[in-house]
This record gives sequence, C-alpha cells and structure tokens, in this order.
Amino acid sequence: RLRAAPEYASSTSRTEFKISGGLEWIEYLETYETIRNYNATTSVRHRASERLAFTAGASFVSRIVGAGFGSSSLDVDEPTAPSDDEILNEDPTVFGLRERRNSYLGRAGMTFTPSERDLFEIDVNARREDFRSSLFNDVTFVSQGIQYRRVLNEGLQIGAQANYSISNFDSATRFDAETISPSLVVNAQLTPRLQLAANVGAAFVSLDGPDESTSDTAFSGEMSLCYNDTRKNLCARASRGFLPFGVGGVRLQTVVSSTYSHRLTERDRLSLRGSYSTVSEPIEGLGGETDLLSLSGRYDRQISERVDLFFNTTYSNLENSLTADRSRFQILGGVSFRLGAPR
Repeated sequence: RLRAAPEYASSTSRTEFKISGGLEWIEYLETYETIRNYNATTSVRHRASERLAFTAGASFVSRIVGAGFGSSSLDVDEPTAPSDDEILNEDPTVFGLRERRNSYLGRAGMTFTPSERDLFEIDVNARREDFRSSLFNDVTFVSQGIQYRRVLNEGLQIGAQANYSISNFDSATRFDAETISPSLVVNAQLTPRLQLAANVGAAFVSLDGPDESTSDTAFSGEMSLCYNDTRKNLCARASRGFLPFGVGGVRLQTVVSSTYSHRLTERDRLSLRGSYSTVSEPIEGLGGETDLLSLSGRYDRQISERVDLFFNTTYSNLENSLTADRSRFQILGGVSFRLGAPR
C-alpha cells in the first residue's frame, strides 16, 4: 500500500491559503483488484476587517467506499482528536460493496462580529456524488445555514441556528427532499480542560416523488464533549439528521463516536477511535435499516524530524436487516516520510 499526500500553504496578515491532495494505491496478493483512491482540496480564508471574514473551498474525492486504510499518518505535533469526517463519509448503505464514489464539494462562508459579544455565521455548501454503478443513487446536495451566538461570560456562549438543504436525485423514481433544521446552540467551557459544544433541535423533511409526496420529523442536532491537556485528548461526539445515501435515498442517520489521543513520550503517540452509525429504513421505497460499527487503533513512533513508523489496526462490522452482514479487519504497518519545507 502506497499513499502520498502533498500539501502547500501560505499566509499573509489577512489571507490564508492551502491546497492539498492525496493518492492511495492498494495492491492485494489475491482475490481483490487494485484500489486507487484520490483526493484534492483547496481552501482560502480572508479577513476583510477586524470584524468581517470570508472563507471558501473546494474538494474532489474519488474512492472505493469502505475499502481503504484511512489516513497514512497522524500529526504528532499536537495530541488533537482525529476528525469524524471519515466516519460520516463512509456511507454505510454501500460500505464493503467495493463501489467507487466520486464526490465534488464547494463551500463558502462569512463570519461577522458586530461586537465583542455577538457573532453571526453564514455558510453555503454544495455537494455532488456520482457512483460508478447505476444501482446506486447519484445526488446533488445543497445546504445553507445561518447561526447567531452571544457570549454571556468568559466560559459560556448561547445562540440559535437554522439550516435548509435540498437533495436532488438523478433517478426519476427517487423522491427529492427538502429539509429544515432549526436548533439552539450552547458552547460552554465547563472546566479549564473540559469543553462542551452542542446544537439541539428538530429536522423537518419533505419528499416529493413522481406521483406522491410524504414528510417526516425527527429530533436532530450535534454534540461534542472534549477533554484536553498537554498530552491527552478525549472527545465524545454524537449527531443526528436526515441525509442522502447511495441506497434508499434520504434517511435518518445517528452517529455516536469517541476518539482518544495520548502522547506517550515526545516521540510516541497512541490514538484510538470507535464509532457506531445507524441509518434508518428509507422514508420511501425499499431498503433495510443499516448499522455500522468501526473500531481502530494506531501507534506512531517519530524516528526523526521527517520520518515516522506507524502501526494501525481497524475492525468494521456492518449489519443490514435485509442483506447479509459484512465485516472487515485490517492490520497495517509502515513508514511515513515528510518532504519539503516544515509545516
């Protein structure tokens, strides 16, 4: 298995720019064909004034869903928790089917702070997902969100946000969907090392099909509770909402995850992650409830400023009420090299 991840970043007093890419090449001794996963991302942040900032970005990802080994190395400089992006982007409905998905993402946002205690955020995201097989749902997903937060004191912020999204499927037989999700927001520094971030509300989805329409409502939101110190990081996260999937169209997904990172010494680091994702039966059409359990552990040893040794193990198990269960166990060991100027 070979993975390359080039990255370039530059900044001025007002603007930050970053572009990165990735290539993962996996060869199997038998049974499976070669896997090639690709990605490219660019982002920019511009501070127009002391109170106004803009962000924009775009990315492309082409990968076999649920067939890679994850990231090639973790940053040993800071013991921060791994991102939940890989968990959320697995799409349990096509996990393990060795199906290629091409994803195109564009995003833009604005942050405005009219006073030291008030903050407004607006963001727009557009995502296009194409599958190689016509058996799966190609979809265009657009979401817009607005959030207001007010600082009550040094350790507490409260506010409100609203999100609106559209899911348009290419298939004439699949129901398109509109979702509105209002919620309340709380960010609290409970102790010097313990932080809570939550938005809690409801999601209202309306589906329009060729001959009929339907709707559904559910509790939705996101929450994270994180403990940080100079050597350790522990985070528990949960999220719930309506999203488009490769099988079954728009469904209700609930994700619970936990990440732990510990810098054992100046050169050694241990990272653990576990997640459980459940996707409801389709609101319309056929399909079973899907559950995905993922567990992973990783050890990194810094050999020099540019060379690391790493060992990674991953276990995943998928259960579907209508199809056979699928599981995966992987062990990976290797060496990572950092080239070019230091980050």
